[in-house]
Amino acid sequence: MPRFLSDIRIVDISHSEWDKKASDPKHGKYVFTVKNYINYHEKARRPELFFSWCHYNPRDGLIGVRDWQVKFNYRYITINDPYWPEGLAPDEDGKYVFGDVVLMARPLVEELKDRIDNQNMANLAAGRKLEAFNMDATKEGVGVDEQTLKSMMERG
Repeated sequence: MPRFLSDIRIVDISHSEWDKKASDPKHGKYVFTVKNYINYHEKARRPELFFSWCHYNPRDGLIGVRDWQVKFNYRYITINDPYWPEGLAPDEDGKYVFGDVVLMARPLVEELKDRIDNQNMANLAAGRKLEAFNMDATKEGVGVDEQTLKSMMERG
């Protein structure tokens, strides 16, 4: 069993070779002849899912899990999926729980779209702050022309 969450790597079972007779997936035991981890850099092996660990507390009604399921379309990774968090055994429901977190995933396309949207919103907010600054500076009689402002921003 891993000591820290950062020690857990996710094995891509569909791109690995393992001994089905010597392995016991229900108890988190695999005997691999070729083991491959998830890899987002190689298009041929890129999973269609984005993996993340979600806060898991059955005593609070699984608020964190339900929030992720509703807002971000996450789902549990279970023993039925072709992925295995190395060193973990599934719980009685087939989920992979480590301490107070559970392994979940959402479609990779949705994750990437959300990242692009978040970056665009951040850029828009930064642009509006810059416009507001320049408008205030112009009101005070110390406005900076747009070209000078752009060159100042490029220099950092």
